[in-house]
Amino acid sequence: MSAVVDRVIEALLAALMAVMCIIVFIGVFFRYVLVQPLGWTEEVGRFCLIWSSLLGAYIAYRRLDHIQVDAIYRRLSATTRRRCRIASLFVVSAFLAALVIDGIRYSQAFLASYSPIMDASLGMIYLALPISAALMLLAALTNLWGEFHGRSSEPPNRGDQL
Repeated sequence: MSAVVDRVIEALLAALMAVMCIIVFIGVFFRYVLVQPLGWTEEVGRFCLIWSSLLGAYIAYRRLDHIQVDAIYRRLSATTRRRCRIASLFVVSAFLAALVIDGIRYSQAFLASYSPIMDASLGMIYLALPISAALMLLAALTNLWGEFHGRSSEPPNRGDQL
């Protein structure tokens, strides 16, 4: 199931990035070459950036690709590392649950507010936060479940890539 969700999110992310690049290029072309700026390109580009950043954060979290400093972590015993991962997953899950709840409230508060140029509901734009946080929460809970059932969610050692 999660592989299907990840593929859909990755496809959506690729589409958002492509749209953002095209829109920004069009905006720059019209502004500096034709000297006829289009106001909507900045707004659409910004909305694509918001969604792609937050969905990209989910993909990075699923792949355990977020930045980490693990100099001390790697020196711990396997049992202590497992305990640290479990404690970390509990803390992250609590934070993400709060982010989902507050993100939904925030989105609801801005449903009746509209962007100045595109007239798009800001609540729908800000919905990217609780959606991405919910996806990350699901991933964290899946990792937590795995830790309790013998499937480690230990991040790969990438120290040699620096």
